Amino acid sequence: MSQTTTAKSFLQLIGRTSFLGFIVFCGLNLLPQPASAQSQTQQIVNAFFNSGYSYCDAQMLATAWQTNPYGAKIRAGKMILGYAAFPGRVSNKLAAARRTYSGQGVCNYSSNFSYEDAVALAAYWNIPVETAKSSLTSKLEYGNLALAKKVVREAYQASKKSDRNQPISSRARTSSLTNLFTGRDKCLDIINDGRNDRVTMAECGNFTGQQWTLSPSRANSDTYRLTTQFTGTNKCLDIINDGRNNRLTMATCGNFSGQFWKLSPSNKNSGTYRLTTQFTGASKCLDIINDGTNNRLTMAQCGDFSGQYWVKSDAP
Repeated sequence: MSQTTTAKSFLQLIGRTSFLGFIVFCGLNLLPQPASAQSQTQQIVNAFFNSGYSYCDAQMLATAWQTNPYGAKIRAGKMILGYAAFPGRVSNKLAAARRTYSGQGVCNYSSNFSYEDAVALAAYWNIPVETAKSSLTSKLEYGNLALAKKVVREAYQASKKSDRNQPISSRARTSSLTNLFTGRDKCLDIINDGRNDRVTMAECGNFTGQQWTLSPSRANSDTYRLTTQFTGTNKCLDIINDGRNNRLTMATCGNFSGQFWKLSPSNKNSGTYRLTTQFTGASKCLDIINDGTNNRLTMAQCGDFSGQYWVKSDAP
């Protein structure tokens, strides 16, 4: 009885082994990849970046080798580590790729720099944000990552030195902001919810969230930063950069075009202003959403709407 059972178990083992061999033979790897193999791949990728190459370089090589950036990093990493099947020098391959593809938009700007970097550079050089992004991308494509980082760093340093980023005097005159749609009883205010970054139209009263300071921007002589006594001098009225670009927020003050507000006197309604920003342009005005409650703010297409006519009343 025991001999029969043993023979049966042996046949089952052979069957399982044969099935596993069939899977391996067919190239089906159902077993998890060993940790050592995973770490080896990471070492290859690390070799690429540790040699001073950027993501833009990987994009250039990927275009030349007709693969994706990750595959290019692995191939280049193996060349750096001296794999016999991957001869040559990465620097030579990259130089050839740049000669062929520079200026063709191969590199992805956002992989190396943020939108705020482009905004800072645009203000520093007094150029449009898209032009600043193109300039940085061009430097990346020609292999000047260090130079691109240098000019962005200089832009931020210049921004810090500018007095437009310095704290506003606590003695500066404040103003309340109302509009013709909601009337003089509703003031632009901050929602006191702990985050304190949302704006609303609320009943006017002796509230610090309704006491706005307009601080002129030296770099943009006809624009202002808007801060409140409630959130302090380091929080500015800004536009949320989410593609729609119509929502408002109180954000940390910085060299951002969404914080540069222009007050344009209205020819139709004396004593009122339209409020626009450098970010959303002259065609988008600060407005009230007409939803019954009429307390939510938005950036809307400028038109002859009472919610876009603002009154600035200076505090005594």
